[in-house]
Amino acid sequence: MSRRTPTRAIPAAGWLWFACAACSASQAFAAGEVADGTISDLIFTSGFEYAAPTIGMVFSPDNVPAGTPSTLILTFYNTEAPVAATLTANLVDTLPAGLVIASPPNATTTCTSGTVSATAGSSTLTLGSGAQVPAANACTVAVAVASTTAAAYTNTIPAGALQTDHGASNAPTSAVLTVTPGSGCIPAQLLDDPGFETTDSGSLFNPSWAGTSTNFDVPFCSVNICGSFGGTAGPLSGIYWVLFGGANGQAEDSTIEQTVTIPSSSPRYLNFWLRIGAIGGHGANLVVSIDGTTIATYQEPASAEATYTQRSIDVSSYADDNIHTVHFHFNTGAGSPGANFSVDFVRLECSPGTVAAP
Repeated sequence: MSRRTPTRAIPAAGWLWFACAACSASQAFAAGEVADGTISDLIFTSGFEYAAPTIGMVFSPDNVPAGTPSTLILTFYNTEAPVAATLTANLVDTLPAGLVIASPPNATTTCTSGTVSATAGSSTLTLGSGAQVPAANACTVAVAVASTTAAAYTNTIPAGALQTDHGASNAPTSAVLTVTPGSGCIPAQLLDDPGFETTDSGSLFNPSWAGTSTNFDVPFCSVNICGSFGGTAGPLSGIYWVLFGGANGQAEDSTIEQTVTIPSSSPRYLNFWLRIGAIGGHGANLVVSIDGTTIATYQEPASAEATYTQRSIDVSSYADDNIHTVHFHFNTGAGSPGANFSVDFVRLECSPGTVAAP
Protein backbone atom coordinates (compact mmCIF):
# COMPACT_ATOMS: atom_id res chain seq x y z
CA MET A 1 0.00 0.00 0.00
CA SER A 2 1.09 3.61 -0.47
CA ARG A 3 0.62 7.04 1.15
CA ARG A 4 -0.36 10.11 -0.89
CA THR A 5 -0.02 13.72 0.30
CA PRO A 6 -2.93 15.97 -0.73
CA THR A 7 -3.13 19.65 -1.49
CA ARG A 8 -6.57 20.19 0.26
CA ALA A 9 -8.34 19.21 3.46
CA ILE A 10 -11.08 16.58 3.81
CA PRO A 11 -14.40 17.71 5.38
CA ALA A 12 -14.95 16.85 9.04
CA ALA A 13 -18.00 14.76 8.16
CA GLY A 14 -19.37 12.92 5.14
CA TRP A 15 -17.49 11.28 2.29
CA LEU A 16 -14.72 12.38 -0.07
CA TRP A 17 -14.23 10.85 -3.51
CA PHE A 18 -10.54 10.95 -4.48
CA ALA A 19 -9.05 10.13 -7.87
CA CYS A 20 -5.44 10.22 -9.03
CA ALA A 21 -3.40 9.06 -11.98
CA ALA A 22 -1.49 6.49 -9.92
CA CYS A 23 -4.67 5.03 -8.41
CA SER A 24 -6.51 2.17 -10.04
CA ALA A 25 -9.92 3.81 -9.53
CA SER A 26 -11.74 6.44 -7.50
CA GLN A 27 -11.97 5.54 -3.84
CA ALA A 28 -14.14 6.78 -0.96
CA PHE A 29 -13.15 7.37 2.66
CA ALA A 30 -15.20 8.60 5.61
CA ALA A 31 -13.99 11.87 7.14
CA GLY A 32 -13.89 10.15 10.52
CA GLU A 33 -11.21 7.80 9.22
CA VAL A 34 -8.53 10.51 9.27
CA ALA A 35 -6.64 11.77 12.30
CA ASP A 36 -6.56 15.52 11.62
CA GLY A 37 -8.96 16.17 8.73
CA THR A 38 -6.36 16.01 5.97
CA ILE A 39 -5.92 13.39 3.32
CA SER A 40 -2.25 13.05 4.33
CA ASP A 41 -3.48 10.68 7.05
CA LEU A 42 -5.37 8.46 4.62
CA ILE A 43 -3.92 5.11 3.64
CA PHE A 44 -5.19 3.81 0.30
CA THR A 45 -6.18 0.17 0.02
CA SER A 46 -7.46 -1.89 -2.87
CA GLY A 47 -11.09 -2.03 -1.52
CA PHE A 48 -14.03 0.35 -1.80
CA GLU A 49 -16.32 1.54 1.00
CA TYR A 50 -19.72 3.06 0.19
CA ALA A 51 -22.22 4.77 2.43
CA ALA A 52 -25.30 2.61 3.10
CA PRO A 53 -28.56 3.93 1.62
CA THR A 54 -31.05 5.71 3.91
CA ILE A 55 -34.86 5.66 4.00
CA GLY A 56 -37.42 8.46 4.06
CA MET A 57 -41.15 8.02 4.68
CA VAL A 58 -44.29 10.14 4.19
CA PHE A 59 -48.06 9.66 4.01
CA SER A 60 -49.80 11.63 1.27
CA PRO A 61 -52.10 13.05 2.47
CA ASP A 62 -51.20 12.61 6.12
CA ASN A 63 -54.75 13.31 7.37
CA VAL A 64 -57.76 11.39 5.98
CA PRO A 65 -61.30 10.41 7.06
CA ALA A 66 -61.86 6.81 8.17
CA GLY A 67 -62.05 4.46 5.20
CA THR A 68 -60.31 6.90 2.84
CA PRO A 69 -56.97 5.71 1.42
CA SER A 70 -53.69 7.55 1.85
CA THR A 71 -50.51 6.81 -0.11
CA LEU A 72 -47.55 5.57 1.91
CA ILE A 73 -44.34 6.57 0.11
CA LEU A 74 -40.93 5.13 1.01
CA THR A 75 -37.89 6.84 -0.54
CA PHE A 76 -34.51 5.09 -0.66
CA TYR A 77 -31.55 7.45 -0.95
CA ASN A 78 -28.21 6.35 -2.45
CA THR A 79 -26.96 9.85 -3.20
CA GLU A 80 -23.52 9.33 -1.63
CA ALA A 81 -22.36 6.46 -3.81
CA PRO A 82 -21.40 6.38 -7.52
CA VAL A 83 -22.72 2.83 -7.97
CA ALA A 84 -26.16 1.30 -7.44
CA ALA A 85 -26.99 -0.34 -4.10
CA THR A 86 -28.65 -3.77 -4.38
CA LEU A 87 -30.95 -5.14 -1.70
CA THR A 88 -29.54 -8.35 -0.28
CA ALA A 89 -32.72 -9.20 1.67
CA ASN A 90 -36.41 -8.33 1.48
CA LEU A 91 -37.35 -4.99 3.01
CA VAL A 92 -40.57 -5.54 5.00
CA ASP A 93 -42.62 -2.66 6.38
CA THR A 94 -45.13 -3.92 8.98
CA LEU A 95 -47.95 -1.42 9.41
CA PRO A 96 -49.24 -0.51 12.88
CA ALA A 97 -52.33 -2.36 14.17
CA GLY A 98 -55.51 -0.98 12.63
CA LEU A 99 -53.84 0.25 9.44
CA VAL A 100 -53.98 -2.05 6.41
CA ILE A 101 -53.18 -2.16 2.72
CA ALA A 102 -56.14 -0.59 0.90
CA SER A 103 -58.18 -2.13 -1.89
CA PRO A 104 -56.92 -1.71 -4.53
CA PRO A 105 -53.33 -1.51 -3.21
CA ASN A 106 -51.97 0.46 -6.21
CA ALA A 107 -48.46 -0.66 -5.23
CA THR A 108 -45.64 0.72 -7.41
CA THR A 109 -41.87 1.19 -7.33
CA THR A 110 -39.28 3.15 -9.31
CA CYS A 111 -36.42 1.00 -8.01
CA THR A 112 -34.64 -0.95 -10.77
CA SER A 113 -35.59 -4.66 -10.78
CA GLY A 114 -37.88 -3.96 -7.84
CA THR A 115 -40.78 -6.26 -7.00
CA VAL A 116 -43.40 -4.97 -4.56
CA SER A 117 -45.76 -7.27 -2.64
CA ALA A 118 -48.83 -5.75 -0.97
CA THR A 119 -52.12 -7.60 -0.49
CA ALA A 120 -55.33 -5.70 0.20
CA GLY A 121 -56.37 -6.11 3.82
CA SER A 122 -52.92 -7.26 4.97
CA SER A 123 -50.51 -5.31 7.17
CA THR A 124 -47.21 -5.76 5.33
CA LEU A 125 -45.48 -4.09 2.39
CA THR A 126 -42.45 -5.86 0.91
CA LEU A 127 -39.77 -4.74 -1.55
CA GLY A 128 -38.04 -7.87 -2.76
CA SER A 129 -34.38 -8.70 -2.56
CA GLY A 130 -32.52 -7.77 -5.76
CA ALA A 131 -34.09 -4.34 -6.14
CA GLN A 132 -31.56 -1.62 -6.89
CA VAL A 133 -31.32 1.93 -5.62
CA PRO A 134 -29.67 3.87 -8.47
CA ALA A 135 -26.20 5.37 -8.23
CA ALA A 136 -26.05 8.89 -6.79
CA ASN A 137 -29.83 8.99 -6.83
CA ALA A 138 -33.00 7.71 -5.14
CA CYS A 139 -36.04 5.53 -5.85
CA THR A 140 -39.44 5.05 -4.26
CA VAL A 141 -42.06 2.49 -3.26
CA ALA A 142 -45.70 3.59 -2.92
CA VAL A 143 -48.85 1.80 -1.75
CA ALA A 144 -52.38 2.79 -0.71
CA VAL A 145 -53.25 2.23 2.96
CA ALA A 146 -56.44 2.82 4.94
CA SER A 147 -58.14 2.39 8.30
CA THR A 148 -61.80 2.28 9.34
CA THR A 149 -60.94 3.50 12.85
CA ALA A 150 -60.10 7.08 13.76
CA ALA A 151 -56.64 7.29 15.36
CA ALA A 152 -53.07 8.49 14.83
CA TYR A 153 -51.02 5.68 13.25
CA THR A 154 -47.22 5.79 13.53
CA ASN A 155 -45.49 3.61 10.95
CA THR A 156 -41.85 2.82 11.71
CA ILE A 157 -39.10 0.99 9.84
CA PRO A 158 -36.28 0.17 12.28
CA ALA A 159 -32.59 0.75 11.73
CA GLY A 160 -30.97 -2.07 9.80
CA ALA A 161 -34.17 -3.06 7.99
CA LEU A 162 -32.79 -1.96 4.61
CA GLN A 163 -29.96 -4.41 3.86
CA THR A 164 -27.83 -3.81 0.76
CA ASP A 165 -24.41 -4.63 -0.63
CA HIS A 166 -23.39 -1.15 0.63
CA GLY A 167 -24.42 -2.05 4.16
CA ALA A 168 -27.60 -1.73 6.23
CA SER A 169 -29.54 1.45 6.95
CA ASN A 170 -28.21 2.89 10.22
CA ALA A 171 -31.23 4.89 11.39
CA PRO A 172 -34.97 4.25 11.79
CA THR A 173 -37.58 6.19 9.85
CA SER A 174 -41.22 6.87 10.67
CA ALA A 175 -44.27 8.90 9.69
CA VAL A 176 -47.69 9.52 11.23
CA LEU A 177 -51.06 9.12 9.48
CA THR A 178 -53.98 10.77 11.23
CA VAL A 179 -57.35 9.14 10.54
CA THR A 180 -60.38 11.21 11.54
CA PRO A 181 -63.98 9.97 12.02
CA GLY A 182 -65.61 9.36 8.65
CA SER A 183 -68.43 11.59 7.46
CA GLY A 184 -70.42 8.57 6.29
CA CYS A 185 -70.75 4.82 6.72
CA ILE A 186 -67.54 3.23 5.43
CA PRO A 187 -67.32 0.60 4.12
CA ALA A 188 -70.93 0.37 3.00
CA GLN A 189 -71.04 -3.45 3.14
CA LEU A 190 -68.90 -5.71 5.31
CA LEU A 191 -69.48 -9.39 4.50
CA ASP A 192 -67.48 -11.34 1.92
CA ASP A 193 -69.39 -13.01 -0.94
CA PRO A 194 -72.88 -11.93 0.16
CA GLY A 195 -74.48 -13.79 -2.79
CA PHE A 196 -72.50 -17.05 -2.31
CA GLU A 197 -71.26 -16.86 -5.90
CA THR A 198 -67.73 -18.07 -5.06
CA THR A 199 -69.15 -21.49 -4.09
CA ASP A 200 -67.21 -24.33 -5.74
CA SER A 201 -69.28 -25.92 -8.51
CA GLY A 202 -68.11 -29.42 -7.62
CA SER A 203 -67.76 -29.65 -3.84
CA LEU A 204 -70.24 -26.81 -3.09
CA PHE A 205 -67.88 -25.53 -0.41
CA ASN A 206 -67.68 -21.74 -0.08
CA PRO A 207 -64.35 -20.02 0.77
CA SER A 208 -65.99 -17.12 2.62
CA TRP A 209 -68.74 -18.90 4.52
CA ALA A 210 -68.36 -21.93 6.79
CA GLY A 211 -71.27 -24.32 6.33
CA THR A 212 -72.55 -27.58 7.81
CA SER A 213 -75.42 -29.96 7.01
CA THR A 214 -76.33 -33.30 8.57
CA ASN A 215 -77.53 -34.71 5.25
CA PHE A 216 -75.47 -32.86 2.59
CA ASP A 217 -72.20 -31.75 4.31
CA VAL A 218 -72.88 -28.14 3.30
CA PRO A 219 -76.11 -26.21 2.58
CA PHE A 220 -74.82 -24.28 -0.48
CA CYS A 221 -76.70 -25.15 -3.67
CA SER A 222 -77.10 -24.55 -7.37
CA VAL A 223 -80.20 -25.63 -9.31
CA ASN A 224 -78.02 -27.90 -11.47
CA ILE A 225 -76.93 -29.91 -8.44
CA CYS A 226 -79.74 -29.54 -5.91
CA GLY A 227 -82.73 -28.96 -8.16
CA SER A 228 -85.54 -26.53 -7.42
CA PHE A 229 -87.91 -28.87 -5.52
CA GLY A 230 -90.80 -28.20 -7.82
CA GLY A 231 -90.11 -24.48 -7.94
CA THR A 232 -90.14 -24.06 -4.15
CA ALA A 233 -86.41 -23.30 -3.89
CA GLY A 234 -83.69 -21.54 -5.89
CA PRO A 235 -81.43 -18.46 -5.91
CA LEU A 236 -82.75 -14.92 -5.72
CA SER A 237 -80.35 -14.21 -8.60
CA GLY A 238 -77.08 -15.63 -9.79
CA ILE A 239 -76.28 -19.34 -9.57
CA TYR A 240 -75.82 -20.22 -5.90
CA TRP A 241 -77.85 -19.83 -2.73
CA VAL A 242 -78.23 -21.44 0.70
CA LEU A 243 -80.90 -24.14 0.94
CA PHE A 244 -81.92 -24.96 4.48
CA GLY A 245 -84.01 -28.13 4.30
CA GLY A 246 -84.63 -30.13 1.15
CA ALA A 247 -83.90 -33.38 3.00
CA ASN A 248 -86.88 -35.36 1.63
CA GLY A 249 -88.57 -35.78 4.97
CA GLN A 250 -85.45 -36.49 7.02
CA ALA A 251 -84.46 -34.47 10.08
CA GLU A 252 -82.00 -31.75 9.07
CA ASP A 253 -79.68 -29.46 11.02
CA SER A 254 -77.57 -27.01 9.01
CA THR A 255 -75.62 -23.79 9.50
CA ILE A 256 -73.65 -21.05 7.80
CA GLU A 257 -71.44 -18.45 9.45
CA GLN A 258 -68.82 -15.80 8.78
CA THR A 259 -66.58 -13.74 11.07
CA VAL A 260 -66.35 -10.02 10.43
CA THR A 261 -65.03 -6.86 12.08
CA ILE A 262 -67.86 -4.38 12.58
CA PRO A 263 -66.55 -0.77 12.75
CA SER A 264 -67.92 1.64 15.32
CA SER A 265 -68.23 4.60 12.96
CA SER A 266 -71.95 4.16 12.17
CA PRO A 267 -75.06 1.97 12.67
CA ARG A 268 -75.15 -1.48 11.04
CA TYR A 269 -77.96 -3.70 9.81
CA LEU A 270 -77.90 -7.38 8.86
CA ASN A 271 -79.97 -7.52 5.67
CA PHE A 272 -80.75 -10.77 3.87
CA TRP A 273 -83.33 -12.29 1.54
CA LEU A 274 -85.40 -15.26 2.75
CA ARG A 275 -87.99 -17.42 1.05
CA ILE A 276 -89.82 -20.18 2.94
CA GLY A 277 -90.96 -21.94 -0.22
CA ALA A 278 -92.23 -25.18 1.34
CA ILE A 279 -93.63 -25.96 4.78
CA GLY A 280 -93.78 -29.34 6.45
CA GLY A 281 -95.34 -28.75 9.85
CA HIS A 282 -92.47 -30.42 11.72
CA GLY A 283 -91.13 -27.48 13.69
CA ALA A 284 -88.73 -26.05 11.12
CA ASN A 285 -87.13 -22.77 12.18
CA LEU A 286 -84.19 -20.54 11.31
CA VAL A 287 -82.28 -18.81 14.13
CA VAL A 288 -79.94 -15.89 13.37
CA SER A 289 -77.31 -15.06 15.98
CA ILE A 290 -74.19 -13.01 16.56
CA ASP A 291 -71.52 -14.45 18.85
CA GLY A 292 -74.01 -17.07 20.04
CA THR A 293 -76.71 -14.55 21.01
CA THR A 294 -80.00 -14.92 19.10
CA ILE A 295 -81.00 -11.75 17.28
CA ALA A 296 -83.95 -13.14 15.24
CA THR A 297 -85.94 -16.35 14.77
CA TYR A 298 -87.98 -17.29 11.68
CA GLN A 299 -90.52 -20.11 11.93
CA GLU A 300 -92.66 -21.77 9.30
CA PRO A 301 -95.48 -19.46 8.21
CA ALA A 302 -99.09 -20.60 7.81
CA SER A 303 -98.56 -20.90 4.06
CA ALA A 304 -95.56 -21.19 1.77
CA GLU A 305 -94.01 -18.05 0.29
CA ALA A 306 -93.99 -17.67 -3.48
CA THR A 307 -91.12 -15.15 -3.56
CA TYR A 308 -88.18 -13.90 -1.55
CA THR A 309 -88.65 -11.14 1.03
CA GLN A 310 -85.85 -9.06 2.49
CA ARG A 311 -85.40 -9.27 6.26
CA SER A 312 -83.51 -6.63 8.23
CA ILE A 313 -82.05 -6.77 11.76
CA ASP A 314 -80.49 -3.82 13.59
CA VAL A 315 -77.08 -5.02 14.85
CA SER A 316 -75.66 -1.59 15.75
CA SER A 317 -74.99 -2.79 19.31
CA TYR A 318 -72.22 -4.95 17.83
CA ALA A 319 -70.56 -2.03 15.98
CA ASP A 320 -67.53 -1.76 18.26
CA ASP A 321 -64.44 -2.35 16.06
CA ASN A 322 -64.27 -5.97 17.23
CA ILE A 323 -64.54 -9.31 15.42
CA HIS A 324 -67.97 -10.97 15.53
CA THR A 325 -69.45 -14.19 14.16
CA VAL A 326 -72.68 -13.95 12.14
CA HIS A 327 -74.44 -17.34 12.31
CA PHE A 328 -77.54 -18.87 10.69
CA HIS A 329 -78.87 -22.14 12.18
CA PHE A 330 -81.71 -24.16 10.62
CA ASN A 331 -83.38 -27.16 12.22
CA THR A 332 -86.36 -29.35 11.35
CA GLY A 333 -87.68 -32.64 12.59
CA ALA A 334 -88.27 -35.70 10.42
CA GLY A 335 -91.50 -36.05 8.45
CA SER A 336 -92.93 -35.55 5.02
CA PRO A 337 -93.41 -33.13 3.41
CA GLY A 338 -90.24 -31.27 4.35
CA ALA A 339 -89.63 -27.54 4.70
CA ASN A 340 -87.44 -25.46 2.41
CA PHE A 341 -85.89 -22.20 3.65
CA SER A 342 -83.86 -20.40 0.93
CA VAL A 343 -81.40 -17.64 1.90
CA ASP A 344 -79.52 -15.34 -0.47
CA PHE A 345 -77.64 -12.00 -0.48
CA VAL A 346 -76.65 -11.67 3.17
CA ARG A 347 -75.14 -8.24 3.83
CA LEU A 348 -74.02 -6.06 6.74
CA GLU A 349 -74.99 -2.57 5.61
CA CYS A 350 -75.32 0.96 6.90
CA SER A 351 -79.11 1.15 6.77
CA PRO A 352 -82.15 -1.15 6.82
CA GLY A 353 -82.85 -3.32 3.79
CA THR A 354 -82.89 -1.86 0.33
CA VAL A 355 -86.13 -1.72 -1.63
CA ALA A 356 -85.11 -3.56 -4.78
CA ALA A 357 -83.78 -7.10 -5.02
CA PRO A 358 -80.28 -7.52 -6.49
